[in-house]
Amino acid sequence: MKKCIIVLLIAGMLIAATGCGTAKTEQAPGRQIAAAKLDQDGRDIEVTIDLSGGWSVEFATGAFYLYDKAYEDGLEAAAIGMTLDQEVFEEYWAEAEASPSRRELDGARYYKPDGGRDTYLIPVGEDAYLMLSAESGDGDAIFARIRAERGFNHPSAVWTREGYYEDGDGHILTVTRMDDVVDPGWYVGCMLGTEFIDDSWGGMLPEVGDALQGALPSSGSREALAVTVTEEGETGLLLVTEGGESYHFLPVELPEATVIININTEGRGMIAYAEGEETPEIDPEWPYQSAYIGLDGPKTHTFAAAPEAGSVFVKWTKNGEDFSTEPVVTLLLDESADFVAVFEEDPDWQNPVMNFIGEYRCDRAHATVECLGADEAWITIEWGGSATELARWDIVGRLDLDTLTIQYSGVSKMIVTSDENGDVVSQEPEYEDGSGAIVFHDDGTFTWHEDQSAYGNDMVFEWVPVTGSGE
Repeated sequence: MKKCIIVLLIAGMLIAATGCGTAKTEQAPGRQIAAAKLDQDGRDIEVTIDLSGGWSVEFATGAFYLYDKAYEDGLEAAAIGMTLDQEVFEEYWAEAEASPSRRELDGARYYKPDGGRDTYLIPVGEDAYLMLSAESGDGDAIFARIRAERGFNHPSAVWTREGYYEDGDGHILTVTRMDDVVDPGWYVGCMLGTEFIDDSWGGMLPEVGDALQGALPSSGSREALAVTVTEEGETGLLLVTEGGESYHFLPVELPEATVIININTEGRGMIAYAEGEETPEIDPEWPYQSAYIGLDGPKTHTFAAAPEAGSVFVKWTKNGEDFSTEPVVTLLLDESADFVAVFEEDPDWQNPVMNFIGEYRCDRAHATVECLGADEAWITIEWGGSATELARWDIVGRLDLDTLTIQYSGVSKMIVTSDENGDVVSQEPEYEDGSGAIVFHDDGTFTWHEDQSAYGNDMVFEWVPVTGSGE
C-alpha cells in the first residue's frame, strides 16, 4: 500500500490537478493565501497555503499541487500534499522513526526516504493525516507555507451571478453553479469567436476575491484560456483574458423550450443539423454523434447523416419507428421527438491501406505498413544507428485517397538501446512533436518527409517482396 502512495506522489508532480477542491483565495495584508477542504473519509482537513511571491496552487480531491510560479500547462509541481488513512500514515511514521534524517517540528515529523524527497508527516487533530512531499532542499520553506487543521469553515461565497450572457458581437458567456458534483463550484463557458468548437472554452473556476479566475480548457484544439470574470454594473459581467482582451456581457433570458428534440446515432456515423432547408455541413474532424434542440415553437430544420469509414447509412427513426431512408431530411419540428440515425457495417468495405501493407526498406531504415481500424494506417519506421541503438517512429494517420498521402503530427521519435543479446535496455524520446507526410506511389514505393529531419532530404522506401520458406 505504501509503495502505491509513493508512485502516486511522484506521478502527481508531473500533472495538474484535474478537479478543483472547495477552494477560496484571499488577499491578506502583505500576502495572498489559498485555502481548501480536503475530504478524508468524511473528515474535513482544512489546508491554508501562503502563495506570497507568485506561487500558485491546484486543489484536487484529497490532494493539492503547489507551484513556485503561476500555473501553466506542463508546469511541474514543487510539492504535493495528500491525505492518508491511518494505517498508511502509521507505516510512514514508523519508517520515519527509524530514519537517520528524522526531525520533529511543530507536531510534524520530517524525514528523507529512499528517492531523496523531503517528506513531512502531519497529524491533523486526532484522526486525520496529511503527507507533504517536496523537492529536496526546499522542503522546510514550503512546509512553512502550509497550515492544516480540522473543521474550519470559510466565509460564505460572495459570487452570486449566473445564467446566459451575450455581448453585442455575438460572443457568449455562461456561468452555472454546480452543486451535484464531487467538488462543487462555478462552471464557466464562453464562445469568443465564430467557430463553435475552436473558439469555445469551458471549465470550473475558483472564486478569487470578488472574481472567478483561472484557466479554461479549450473545447477544440487551442490552448487553455486564462480569464478573470467580474461583476459589471447591476446585472452584467466583464471577462478579461490574460492577453488583456475585454468582453462586456449582459444577461439574456432564454425562452422556455416547448419542443424538445434529441438526435442520436446507432452504429458508426455522424450527424449535423441546421435551422431552415439548407443542408448542414458535417465536419469529420469534429463529428457529432448526438445533439439536443430546444425550441419555443414549431420551426423547420434539416438533419444530415453520414457514415464513418467502413459503415453505411441505413435510415432515420423517429420515436423508435422507421422515418426515412434518405440521409438528408427537412422537416417541421412541431412536437417533441427522439430521432436516431442508424448505421451498419459495410460488408464490402476494405481499408484502403490494404493496397500498401508490407515491409519496406531504404538504406539502413526499415518500415512496416499495417492497417489500423477501418481507415487508418499504422506505420513503424526503424533506423539503425549502430548494432545496439536505433531510432523508431510509430506513425498513425488516415490515407487521403486523392493524393495517397498520410499527413501526421504529434509523433515521437524514440531512441531504443539494446544489449549485446538484443534485449531492449532503454527507450527515450528524442522529441514528441514529430510531424510530416508519407506519400505512396504506384511503383511500390513511398516517400517519407519528416519536418524534424536533421538530414534535410526525403527518404524513398521500396517495398520488400515476401519470400517463401522454400518448402
